[in-house]
Amino acid sequence: GTSSVVPLFDKRMLTDQHGEGMEFVVLERAALPVKEYIFSVEGPVRKLRAANVSLQMLKGIYDLHEQGLLHRDLKPDNMGIFSTEQPITLLFDLGMARMYTDGESD
Repeated sequence: GTSSVVPLFDKRMLTDQHGEGMEFVVLERAALPVKEYIFSVEGPVRKLRAANVSLQMLKGIYDLHEQGLLHRDLKPDNMGIFSTEQPITLLFDLGMARMYTDGESD
């Protein structure tokens, strides 16, 4: 299956004149904010869109957890619609994400 987490295109480091560095990543740009996508329609279609977005976000959270990551900043502003023809909702802004362990030892 496909992931519900936005793909990482590139990862770079910017360094200033003092040698201080700042890492940045290049991600795919969302075609539409999630809230705009959901609230641009009324009635049953709005509910259907909200349910579809919710299911895709649960898939994204699951995908992250399968890789040992916690997002830690889930909110509509960190979700985007990346295709409007066949809507694909992806999670992004993993700046607060952290690795976790499940407490089990091998």
